[in-house]
Amino acid sequence: MSALPGTPLNDARSTDTPPGPGHESADVAFARDRALGLVAATSDDDSTGLPATVLRHFGFALDPDKGIWRLPARMLWVDQVLAAAQASTLLTGLGHTVVADEETRTTALALAAQHAPPARSPGATLAQMSAPHTPVPPASAPLRR
Repeated sequence: MSALPGTPLNDARSTDTPPGPGHESADVAFARDRALGLVAATSDDDSTGLPATVLRHFGFALDPDKGIWRLPARMLWVDQVLAAAQASTLLTGLGHTVVADEETRTTALALAAQHAPPARSPGATLAQMSAPHTPVPPASAPLRR
């Protein structure tokens, strides 16, 4: 099931911690931890591989003591889900399997309903959907400083 347009966040059936590495052969699993917020687990311990690089790009940091990826502590839940959805989109597009717990999936679905892409671009990315449309001036328009 797709959580946000182009963003598979499949059901991991967990509510407090991410499924362990290798859950149904998933490369990355997202789940809400009541104390830590949205966390991610990867199927391997490689902190330099592609899944780790993508997680880092979207704001996750590896907690070596816990062996999980965490977002900044003061980040809003909605922003955490958006980060996971964007990471999921990229990872899935690169051929990785991504799963998420029910709470994360439900929130992502609710956000997708609020930010449905325009009919003219059914494959719009989350960044395209949430960015305000600012018309680009024609090339002949004078630059304002």
